[in-house]
Amino acid sequence: MFSRITVQLPMEGLLFWKLNGSEALSESFALDAELLSTDARIDRQSLLGKPITFTLPTEHLLSTRYINGKITRVAVRNEELNGTRYAVYALTVESDLWPMRRDRNLRIFQSQTVPQIVQTLLKEYSVNVESRLSSSYRVWDYCVQYQESSYDFISRLMELEGIYFWFRHEADKHTLVLCDAADQHQPFSGYETIPYHVAPSGGSVTEEGISQWSLEESVTPGMYSTDDYDFRKPNAWMLQARQNPVAPSPGSVDVYDWPGHFVDHSHGEFYTRIRQEVWEVEHHSVSGVGTATGIAPGYTFGLLNAPHFSDNGKYLTVTAKYSFEENSYASGDVTTSHNIRFTVLPASITYRTPPRTAWPKTHGPQTAKVVGPKGESIWTDRYGRVKVKFHWDRLAKGDDTSSCWVRVSSAWAGQGFGGVQIPRVGDEVVVDFINGDPDRPLIIGRVYNEASMPPWALPAAATQMGFLSRTKDGTADTANALRFEDKAGEEQLWIQAQKNMDTNVKNDATHTVAKNHSHYVGVNELYRVETNRVHGVKGGEELLTGKGKIDAAVETYVLGSGTKLRLECGESAIELNANGQINIVGKGFNLFVQGDGNITTSGGKLNLNTAGAQPGTGAPGSSHKQNIAEAVTNLFPAKKGGEGEGPNPLKLRAVVAKSAGSKPAGKRRPLPHEKQVFFDKVNSAAKAIEKKTGIPAEIITAQAILESSWGTLVPIDEKTKKVSNNLFGIKAHGSPNYVETWTHENINGKRVRVMDKFASYDSIDEGIEQHAQFLLKNPRYSSLFHSTDPVDWAKGLQAKGYATDPNYAKKLIDIMKSRGMI
Repeated sequence: MFSRITVQLPMEGLLFWKLNGSEALSESFALDAELLSTDARIDRQSLLGKPITFTLPTEHLLSTRYINGKITRVAVRNEELNGTRYAVYALTVESDLWPMRRDRNLRIFQSQTVPQIVQTLLKEYSVNVESRLSSSYRVWDYCVQYQESSYDFISRLMELEGIYFWFRHEADKHTLVLCDAADQHQPFSGYETIPYHVAPSGGSVTEEGISQWSLEESVTPGMYSTDDYDFRKPNAWMLQARQNPVAPSPGSVDVYDWPGHFVDHSHGEFYTRIRQEVWEVEHHSVSGVGTATGIAPGYTFGLLNAPHFSDNGKYLTVTAKYSFEENSYASGDVTTSHNIRFTVLPASITYRTPPRTAWPKTHGPQTAKVVGPKGESIWTDRYGRVKVKFHWDRLAKGDDTSSCWVRVSSAWAGQGFGGVQIPRVGDEVVVDFINGDPDRPLIIGRVYNEASMPPWALPAAATQMGFLSRTKDGTADTANALRFEDKAGEEQLWIQAQKNMDTNVKNDATHTVAKNHSHYVGVNELYRVETNRVHGVKGGEELLTGKGKIDAAVETYVLGSGTKLRLECGESAIELNANGQINIVGKGFNLFVQGDGNITTSGGKLNLNTAGAQPGTGAPGSSHKQNIAEAVTNLFPAKKGGEGEGPNPLKLRAVVAKSAGSKPAGKRRPLPHEKQVFFDKVNSAAKAIEKKTGIPAEIITAQAILESSWGTLVPIDEKTKKVSNNLFGIKAHGSPNYVETWTHENINGKRVRVMDKFASYDSIDEGIEQHAQFLLKNPRYSSLFHSTDPVDWAKGLQAKGYATDPNYAKKLIDIMKSRGMI
């Protein structure tokens, strides 16, 4: 005979009558209890949220079975039992998870495992937790609770990862136990074994045990397959498939899920195994009915005296549906009714929860704000991804910790080609989600808002379209721009480069202007043509120079005119006419011939008239210089603030002077054969580079000789002995082509020997070209390209900090002189 069930509450006066409901693995229990009282005035509100414990005495009094929970609903009705009127208090009793079933949230978790996420939320809701987990779990870079209850959120994650839970009840609390393996369960004390017995016809059983035992098997699919995609490994084979060994025909029915919520091959393999184990649980399910109060989810027991001997063994209780009732207190009858319907699983099989909790889906795109670390206006990674803060995220700090890296859609994205427009910090972007998964955001567009308005006023400028960038951390007027004006009669294409503008045409270029063309250069202009140049003007042409002008030709220089050719300078002029007449006018005339001189006429007289004959032409006069200067000035508007005139980039005067005044090179000391071969090879490559870049071949050759000590100090790999062809000591800086060798670095004022990586090239020619590209692309050396003089380059390299040797320029000049290069 069973003892009476009792109930413990914070208040007195309530007696147990009935308890019905169920518990199960990976479920938050909800039980219906009915308590009796002769006092109908007990405050219902005072019962809500209060703990309650039901004490179920066990056979032999070896242990006590408790069911503990929180009251979440109270209803009161009157009922007459055996002539006595009672107030029946109907209670709903739930686990400590009840608040998590009723909330709803949007929240981001980063760099955490599922057990960490689960325990974080359970702790926030003051749920007692015990972890028995033995497996290792992946770290989720980004995991979102999205418009779902906290209970649903952790349930779907645990279902995916193969984690389940149950409750251990005590007199004053209950504890949620996390499990992931079959060996993490023990029997309830005193119920290590439970016998099977059948009640005699018309009789009753006073001994606890199991009275019904029903075996069940069901067909399950033969194979589970899942797949996914990782953009960082776009060609990786991610498909996972696993046959179900308990299926009637393994492989005959394939369940294929996509996406599988993984980007790592091993994770996909793990999730596939979990799903196969879910089917194994379904296949081995056993149900029964009993009275043993030690039958409870999460506990094991050994079955004795089974109807079939083979059924005797150890089982894990998966579900338990309780039906407990005490007879009327008014009648004095102490007869009780205790009944438990249950399902169990062979204890050797690991329980896995079926994937019954739906994953949330987003519905349409939403907008978010681009964020980054404090002080950064652009924050991106090697894929052009950015961080965002979603408008719904109440916990985000609004910095680079607010989200995962989010990919940005581009109008054109190819293998090393396409378009790049990185959203800036503060921009509002349009975010959609791949397959509606909140864990996988994707930026598909950008929009303006009141804080970030379009670059030109609308709707006034509605006919304008284009692009206007912004200098990083710049102001409103610092930008590169391309704008189209489509207003009828005012069509325009406007291009602005905030600083430099480089145009590279690899073949032909044609530039046609139907009407006028204005060309303005604020400082200097360098114009170079490798072969020939033809300049044609149908009408007239004026060339005004504010200072000096030099025209120089290495060979023939022809200056021609069809009618008249004049040379003017102040009070002097020379005029050549098409009819052969030559007129020279000036205040003085000097003709000096060193050696013999002849003046010969072939057609008649030569008259020398010193008595005031009329000149054949006139001279412009002493104001000629001033007139030219004014004409030049009139071509230029007033200079803007900050503009100034720099040095002449062409340096033609220096070139002509050098050519006119240079002396023949003296006899050069012959070089040893090895050095001569090195010199010829480097000098040939340097001349080819000079044609491409304008860097004097002399300076490149001298640098190669000085920095490699005539090719004897080229870095060679310490292990493979590979020769780098690196004459300039260029570090690898992330290049995959390198050699590793010993070098010396200045660390804390001391010269220390260290192993370092140097760039490696297939040939000396390639190494020299990379050195030239370094000088060409580095803004520090841009001013050196104003000159073609090797000496200027040597001094300029030292002045710009290319080398720390105070005698670097002198050494280069000495090398160039010694080889007759200057």
